[in-house]
Amino acid sequence: MKWIQKREITREGNHQNRVFYAEIENDEKTSCAYKVFSSQKAKEREAMLLKTLRRHALRVPKVLEVDDEGILREWIAGLTVEEILFQMEEAQVGQYDAQANESLIYRLINWFYDFHTIASCMEHQNLVMYDVHPSNFVMRRGQIYGLDFEDCRPGVAETDFGRFMIFLMRGGEFEWRYEFVKQMLKGVEGEFRYNLTLVRQAMEEMSEKEEWKSIELIFD
Repeated sequence: MKWIQKREITREGNHQNRVFYAEIENDEKTSCAYKVFSSQKAKEREAMLLKTLRRHALRVPKVLEVDDEGILREWIAGLTVEEILFQMEEAQVGQYDAQANESLIYRLINWFYDFHTIASCMEHQNLVMYDVHPSNFVMRRGQIYGLDFEDCRPGVAETDFGRFMIFLMRGGEFEWRYEFVKQMLKGVEGEFRYNLTLVRQAMEEMSEKEEWKSIELIFD
């Protein structure tokens, strides 16, 4: 397969591996992403996870090619969850709309639930995604896709939810994000029966000292 690397799209602050937008040299100039890894082990690990998760019907990019340096994968066209959150904040200035936000929240929780269920069966142990920054998730045609799995490791599912909450709170206007996190926590504990004590523990382990007060307020 012939393809050409176009521009770097590595997330700011992520220096371990690099990601590039690329195009396959066909009539359609098919979009794809090429990820260069810092180690052979990390590349092989992510390629294996992407292929296996997709085979088990989790929404992740298709692996198109693996070479000496990286992985060429399907381009998931759509907005990242972080971009969607910024749009929702702008639309809800001064008036948080829980009903409007419910759909995104439950799509996210369902994706995490499916990932944790499939991954635990794959490896016969609980596995977490760990790098759960909202820009690592894309909404395409109303469905959530997870993109990056290089940091997957053994752990309890609540770790991913706790870390995701901290990323949420750091991403935009605090009051709106605070309400979104509280609403998401209700779903995490309610229908899905996750342990909020473990979620809070993960948040505290990831947080800076100045964020502890915010965590206390959330769980009051």
